[in-house]
Amino acid sequence: MSDKAENWKEAISNELSQLKENNTWTEVDQIPDGKEVISSKWVLKKKADCYKARNNSLPPMSQFLQALRFYATGCHQLTMGDFCGVSRSTANRVIHKVTAAIACLSKDFIKFPQDAEEIRTTQLDFHRIARFPKVIGALDCTHIKIISPGGEHAETFRNRKGYMSINTQVICNANLIITDIVARWPGSAHDERIFSSCRRNAMFEIGHYTDSVLVADSGYMNRSYIMMPLDRIITTEESL
Repeated sequence: MSDKAENWKEAISNELSQLKENNTWTEVDQIPDGKEVISSKWVLKKKADCYKARNNSLPPMSQFLQALRFYATGCHQLTMGDFCGVSRSTANRVIHKVTAAIACLSKDFIKFPQDAEEIRTTQLDFHRIARFPKVIGALDCTHIKIISPGGEHAETFRNRKGYMSINTQVICNANLIITDIVARWPGSAHDERIFSSCRRNAMFEIGHYTDSVLVADSGYMNRSYIMMPLDRIITTEESL
């Protein structure tokens, strides 16, 4: 028996567990009528840890594409590693390395209108869509699904839909480009609480954006600089 036999058994066990978690199949006690059993076999291959084997390191583009696949599919790191032919530890390092590099670029690409010219340009872009004046952003939150972080405060990440998440606040412009983002609140946090505590709200409160407004849904408190949908349309002006 190979000296790596226990490692192979563990790898197979992990693979089976993930297949069950993803509902790849349904276990049955006997073969249903009219169905046939499809034979299969395991192909086991030892993958190099590319971060330890420096002479076999991954090219930057390969690392970037692996991270993009992880973002797009939300698959387990082990599954991503299997698909890309690297070990789980390498997949983990690649994801963290690329994510950190992208995050460092956020200030160059995620920019909220600041001066009078930028504010006016953004307002005009929104006005062209629905003749709504003074708007410089559309505000809302979205839940980014995560695996339970564990610990005594893990349940604070469980949102009202029943799964663990980061409740992420996003403001975008008329071209659907993100101009502001807050991604540090657990899933149980309410949208209004997140906005009340953020820097962008403080800037509106001190009048930095003059008479500009944000459009949002009814999950936010009514403010002079937040416009929410009207329950009833009465006047001609309200029926823009």
